[in-house]
Amino acid sequence: MVGKSKYVISFLLLLLFCSILCYKKEENPLKQSLLQNSMLYGEGYGEVMRFFPLKLKCKTTHDTLWISIAGDGLYNALNMSLCDYQTFSDLLVKSVEQDGYLLVDSAFFESCRKYTIIPNAVIDSVYQKEGINGLLENYVTKDGKLAAATNEQIDYLLYLLFQHRIVCNCGPDFVYLWEVLFDFTGKEEEYQSILKRSKSTMRIPPFYLSGQDSLDYVNELKKNGEGWKLE
Repeated sequence: MVGKSKYVISFLLLLLFCSILCYKKEENPLKQSLLQNSMLYGEGYGEVMRFFPLKLKCKTTHDTLWISIAGDGLYNALNMSLCDYQTFSDLLVKSVEQDGYLLVDSAFFESCRKYTIIPNAVIDSVYQKEGINGLLENYVTKDGKLAAATNEQIDYLLYLLFQHRIVCNCGPDFVYLWEVLFDFTGKEEEYQSILKRSKSTMRIPPFYLSGQDSLDYVNELKKNGEGWKLE
């Protein structure tokens, strides 16, 4: 009888252990490192890249700035083939998640100033009033593409979306098709339903446009009944 009781207790303990493992496994996605996940998308040329915001800090001046970049861009700029991409990725993620920024030399820091993420008043207005739902409804098309008129707006949207575990892939060709993904948000169905009522009617490839050229392009599209609705 005692032996049978021990067997039952052992079986119950095993079930409990398995239940704990399953529970942790279900929780893991929302606890996964979004930065580590993003870095995995930049392992080689011709592959899909995932862009993410990154805070840089200058070693000499201690100035900081935010930029939008992909993993392979960092690897090519900082690594100089001293280690393989996976090792580089692990070290970079560990450093950023520990300190909240990536410490770089003054030369690299200064070269990134032109890529600084700049807040946008119109986007901020939508975000403050409607939150993440407002950004999805107004700046993401029904087919999941990011809609904006300039590079600066694209970068700022990338920054805000990232705070909600929403990331963007950039295609391997020169058209750079931005694909919005709900990376382990736990709200994919909710966000997909928002896109059904999206106000964004088109996506403008940001790398083809800059400054006044992009505004002229948008105005030309509007003459044909198209265009970005929030300008």
